[in-house]
Amino acid sequence: MNTKTDQIENVSYEGLVFVILLSVALIVTGSLMLYDPELLSFEKICALIGIGLILYGIIKIVVYVLKKSYRSITNYDFTIGLICASMGACALSQASRWGANGISFLGVCILLNAVVMVQYAIQIRFMDGRVFPFALGMAVGVYVFAMLAIIEPAGIFYEHSTLFSALTALSGILGLVSMGMVWIRSRNLSMEEERDSMRMLEDDPEMNSENKTYNNEKMEENESIEEQNTIF
Repeated sequence: MNTKTDQIENVSYEGLVFVILLSVALIVTGSLMLYDPELLSFEKICALIGIGLILYGIIKIVVYVLKKSYRSITNYDFTIGLICASMGACALSQASRWGANGISFLGVCILLNAVVMVQYAIQIRFMDGRVFPFALGMAVGVYVFAMLAIIEPAGIFYEHSTLFSALTALSGILGLVSMGMVWIRSRNLSMEEERDSMRMLEDDPEMNSENKTYNNEKMEENESIEEQNTIF
């Protein structure tokens, strides 16, 4: 009897890198604005985002061609790349104009981070994670902050720029924390399922000695790792 089961993996490293870079960018932006508000103006932020989108769009298009993705009708990386490059060109050319509404512009970036955090919370909920209320609370908090930054009621953040900078950096930190919580819970859940599967196999009288040895080794390894993450 084979102890290995086929699993459907849905891994998007590109999306993972984007989310990590978004969180890091928010941390760096908020921190620099706290350190010296004049060092990183909203106009410079818009220009940097524009350059980043242009580069990302070009990379997407080049990879699309090199991987011959044009043979697949389900791949739209060329379209995504062109849209990103076009948006980047707009942001770069209109940096001074968009920079006048810099808080709302950053609010959109924070909103993207908040939406990802909501997904993380949902993932934890479906994986029966005990930290779901905490993950959801963080996501809702960042979401509300993003919406307030976009709407900007009574110019509250323009009057309290230090508060906005601190919350911007905090939103990036919470995004990384949420990602870590999902990763830990996902790893623990996989070990729990594998352990249950091995125990079922051990109860099978037809299972050969080779599978028993493999199962015992895997169970000891999983239980050792699981002790370090019992909170999740």
